Amino acid sequence: MRKLSPEQLLKGGILCLKNASNLIEEADLLFQNKKFNRAYFLYYTSGEEIAKGEDIMWYAHDINIGLSRNFFGLDESFRTHIRKSKTNFVTLTMFNTKNIQRMKKMSEILVKVNSLKEAKIEIEKYLSKFKNNNLENRIDKFYNKRMKMRNDCLYVNYKDKSSFFLKSIKKKQVLAMKKEVSYLLDTLKNSILVAKDKKWRKKGKEVQAFIKGNLENN
Repeated sequence: MRKLSPEQLLKGGILCLKNASNLIEEADLLFQNKKFNRAYFLYYTSGEEIAKGEDIMWYAHDINIGLSRNFFGLDESFRTHIRKSKTNFVTLTMFNTKNIQRMKKMSEILVKVNSLKEAKIEIEKYLSKFKNNNLENRIDKFYNKRMKMRNDCLYVNYKDKSSFFLKSIKKKQVLAMKKEVSYLLDTLKNSILVAKDKKWRKKGKEVQAFIKGNLENN
C-alpha cells in the first residue's frame, strides 16, 4: 500500500465505520429472526471491518504527530485474519478502566519530564511493572478461538472421516459477540472524532514540533 495522507486515511476509516455499521444492522435482523449462526458470522465480520478502520486511524494519528509509518502493516490489515484479530484484541484489552488509568499515568510522566530521552526511560520503567510475558500466547488463543467460532457457525465440519456436523451457535454466544462489536464500533467512532477535531490536529502539530526539537537536542 502506498503512503497516504491523514485526510485519505480518515476517509478510509469512515468507510470502514459505515460498512461495519451496515453489517451490524444486517446481523441484528438475522438475530431477531433467530438465525443465530449467520448473525454470529456477520457480527464477527463487522469486528474485522472495525479492526481495519482502527488500524487506519492509528496510522492517521501517528502521522499527525510526526511519526514515520511503514504502510506494509496497514496492507496486512486488508489481507489477513490474524492481523485484524490482533487489532481487536489490542482494542478490547487496552481500553478498559485499568489501562485507561495506566495511560493517564504515562501522560502525567510526559508532562513532568524535560526531554524525549528522559520520557522514554521513565515510561519504560513504569511499564516494566505491568510486563506480561504471555501476551503473544493470549493473542494466539484469542485468534484461534475466534476463527474456530467463525468456521463453526458457517461451515460443515467433521470430527473424523465419517462424522460430519454443523454446529448450532447459541443465543448467548451471539449476544456476547454483539456486545463486543458494539464496544469496538464505539471505539472506532471516538477515534474518528478525535482525528476530525481541529484542536487535536493543532495539538498533534505541537507534539510533532516537540518531538523534532528534542531529537535535534539529544
